[in-house]
This record gives sequence, C-alpha cells and structure tokens, in this order.
Amino acid sequence: MKNFISRYLLLVTFCLLPFLLTGCFEDEVTFKGRAYIADTAYVTVGQEVKEVILLRGVIAGAKVKEAGHSEVATTDANGNYTLPIKVPRVIGLEKAKSYRLQCWYASATQGTVQGTVIHTGAGDEPIMNYAEAKAGDTVEVRDFILHQHTIEEYPGGDSSGGGSSGQ
Repeated sequence: MKNFISRYLLLVTFCLLPFLLTGCFEDEVTFKGRAYIADTAYVTVGQEVKEVILLRGVIAGAKVKEAGHSEVATTDANGNYTLPIKVPRVIGLEKAKSYRLQCWYASATQGTVQGTVIHTGAGDEPIMNYAEAKAGDTVEVRDFILHQHTIEEYPGGDSSGGGSSGQ
C-alpha cells in the first residue's frame, strides 16, 4: 500500500499541478502601434462637394488603453506607444484572446504634431482597434487615426465653440 501511494501520488501530483496553478501567476501581453491625426477637407469635384480625410501626421500625447484593463500608454513624439497589460498565465494549450484597444486625445490639452503645438478637437471620443494575442505575445496593432473635428454646430447656429483648425 505504501509503495502504491508513493508511486501514484507523485504521478497524480505532477499531472494535476499545472491545472491547479493555471491562472495563479500573471503574464503580459504587449501591444505596439502608432497614432495619427487627420483633418477633414471639402473638395469640389465637378458640381459635387466631397468630404476628404487628410492625414496630418503622427500625434504625441494620445492615450491608448485596453478596454478591460487599467493600464494606459501615452504616445511619444513619433506617435508610437507600447502598452503592456497583465493577463493570467495559462499552462498548456492556449487560444488567442480578443482585446479591444482604445485611443483618444484629450481635447482640453495641447499636443504636438510633427513638432507643431496644436489644440485638437479629436479628443474624448475613443477610436477602437481589435487585436488577438496569447499571454507572452507582443502584437503590432493596426494604426489609430484620430479624426480632428473642425466644424461642429451648436444651438443658435454658433460654430465658434467647435474643435480647432489646428491653430
């Protein structure tokens, strides 16, 4: 009986231990990407006016966050960000999980676009990207493009309080 317990208890312990420890330790998923700012322009084509989105360049100071986590990253002068988030470690086969990344730029603050200080109306409205990753992965995320709202109508027809024109 003693031989049975010592022989099989060790085997069962080593087989079950990974399942018992799953989720007890943390790992990281790292998201890397870039944020850009864009303006709206109106172009006349024949007799028709069309709205065109013009990419102004990278934006420094934008915030990036995964919707279900508290970690926040800020874009650097080149618009790049690195966002590491803590996730439970999984031992064994793991499927990739979906993550919702959000990017926004606080409209009450100033930032820089290619060295020019701007006040943008492209803020406070998060833009979303989706990514899939497993614990321990580093994922290159599709670029965020924050659209600068330049014309906004207010009650009484006043449009002066809207977003900025980059000045």
